[in-house]
Amino acid sequence: VIVYGEAGAGKSRLGRELFFSLKPAPRLLLAPARLKNDPLPFQPIVDMLRRDIQAEEWKQMDRVWVTPLSLLLPELTIMRPEIQPPRVGQEQERSLIFEALRQLFLFIGKKQRYLLFLDNAQWSDAETFSALAYLIERGLAGESGALVLAARSEEPAPFLEDFLNRPRSAFTVQRFHLPPMDLEEIGTLTRYA
Repeated sequence: VIVYGEAGAGKSRLGRELFFSLKPAPRLLLAPARLKNDPLPFQPIVDMLRRDIQAEEWKQMDRVWVTPLSLLLPELTIMRPEIQPPRVGQEQERSLIFEALRQLFLFIGKKQRYLLFLDNAQWSDAETFSALAYLIERGLAGESGALVLAARSEEPAPFLEDFLNRPRSAFTVQRFHLPPMDLEEIGTLTRYA
């Protein structure tokens, strides 16, 4: 699901209310995009991995899948000294990262349902959207998890539009355009989500 609205319309608040309204509560995985002139590849995903994946989970996860993710999180080589970042070409590196992310979400989904929330999606980079497309086409949003994107409607977002308009057969995108709402309206809307 993608929620569009002007800055301050309540998109992030709606995501928060949705999360708290779900019973049992899923695990929240927050991937915030940040405004930068030259966004770093995978930055929202990197921030989410650093904040929301616990050290114990990194230790439990199979080394085969933690190894490619050390390209995004070099600190994993300290936590798991037995891994060395793979030395492969850029395209193969990207494929390994995408599949390692998929394996991570499968690992998380075995324990608890999750809600992946990409906030300020309009500022995300092309690599983040490529990874999300890969994950969604392989079942990221299903029984174990859901993906919600929030984006400002007044800002151009070419990578986001490319992601939303790409040909696909495995998933559809629900778009919501959110007018500015007060807290009561947000609460009412989430009860119907």
